[in-house]
Amino acid sequence: GNDMEPITRYPNLSNEELFLGAPVGFVSSLTLHDSADEATSHLHLAISYVSMFLQDHANGTQQFALSTTVTQPGSAGSAVFLPSGDIIGVVVRTVALRAGCKDCQVPSYDLPVVAPILPLISDIRAVLAGRVRATV
Repeated sequence: GNDMEPITRYPNLSNEELFLGAPVGFVSSLTLHDSADEATSHLHLAISYVSMFLQDHANGTQQFALSTTVTQPGSAGSAVFLPSGDIIGVVVRTVALRAGCKDCQVPSYDLPVVAPILPLISDIRAVLAGRVRATV
């Protein structure tokens, strides 16, 4: 049946820093083109590795690109988790990587970009504990 168990435990927020080569996972939605006129969306569990440091110049923060996964442009919003299940970041955007631009018709490879939660972990925990109201 459709009997769902109530949620009794939420993932922990990690105190760890991301590093090159760290294995992580995230969830996304991939659109598959079944025919020229039809497309369907599917839930996708991605297992990936931190592969590149990126600087978010607008906010002055460090971000990280992930590789060895499939993603589509515009994918963002998923929690990024360690093999333990602890949350370590959030997918905030994708960047397009081209194999070479001599022929710009070459398809791009979209890398998900992660913002780590560690710089904000105290604030996140305060909001989750109800000690501070979240503002948008």
